[in-house]
Amino acid sequence: MRYDHDNVLDHVYYIDPKNKKKYLVVKDAAKKALGTNLKYFTLAPGESKAAWGKFPEPPDNIQKISAHLPGAPPFEDVSIR
Repeated sequence: MRYDHDNVLDHVYYIDPKNKKKYLVVKDAAKKALGTNLKYFTLAPGESKAAWGKFPEPPDNIQKISAHLPGAPPFEDVSIR
């Protein structure tokens, strides 16, 4: 999978299934994602890449989320507490 000019974090989000709300990575005043800048890389089969991104905190009543990363199936029922 290849990402050229976009920061991959611009395409990462999680869903709060209980409230049916989508949360994107937090952005700074210049509209840049807070986290690892993942531009211009190629990820071959079997390779991995470490990164981080800052997300808004979900409501207190949320115990599980679904995480969505580009090019991967959703990670469903991820415990967060």
